Amino acid sequence: MNDLFRVKRHLMMIFNEISREFDATRRRPWDEIYLIAKKDQLIADVGCGSGRHAIAAIECGSEVLAIDLSRDMLRIALNKSRVIGKSYLLHPILCDMNFMPLRGEVIDGAACLATIHHIPSKSARIAALNEIFRALKPNGMLVLSVWAKYQPRFFSKIPAMLWKYVTGKVREFGDTYVPWRSRKGTFHRFYHLFSRREAVQTVGEAGFKVIKVYGKSFKSRFFAENHVVIGVKAPTSSNCCL
Repeated sequence: MNDLFRVKRHLMMIFNEISREFDATRRRPWDEIYLIAKKDQLIADVGCGSGRHAIAAIECGSEVLAIDLSRDMLRIALNKSRVIGKSYLLHPILCDMNFMPLRGEVIDGAACLATIHHIPSKSARIAALNEIFRALKPNGMLVLSVWAKYQPRFFSKIPAMLWKYVTGKVREFGDTYVPWRSRKGTFHRFYHLFSRREAVQTVGEAGFKVIKVYGKSFKSRFFAENHVVIGVKAPTSSNCCL
């Protein structure tokens, strides 16, 4: 079993196990979803989790392809759509984001929030974004976020991450495991933590024109906890940041 498959399988099992606890702590959607959530638009929420962004989008009148590796997360998202009487706008798709069963140029926009940092390979992360790029219509927008490497909660991990990288124990500097502690036990989830430059480069290498990048924080006043990158599927391959 290769490392990529092993990590993804492990994540699928963890997110199935913690789905209800995860949902209880992830209720408020990020404002970024409203950049693509428009009436009569078909959008993809890639790595939708328990559906907080997908539900916000269907409340705006968007039709949403809710894509996730976790069956139990998708069940929660679908149930939420039923509660508000809009399940006809939500289409749950259980799949690996590296292999999405979508035709080319069918979606108007895509959200990939706190998702690709779970993929343990740069080439696989870019390949996953290539899949989104393929499915987007020309000028379709991608809204992406990843966890930032240089933030207070991870300062103590940086020496160990660097040492493991230098000694070849991990593929890349920034690879780590972050615990989810619950009454069921402690579950260690894989993350690749990003620098701002790396986040921009990853989106650009997948073919997108980067139009904006910024930090987003909920607890830290001085450090970005998340890097947000906005990209579009444009005819040119050049990239710029506003």
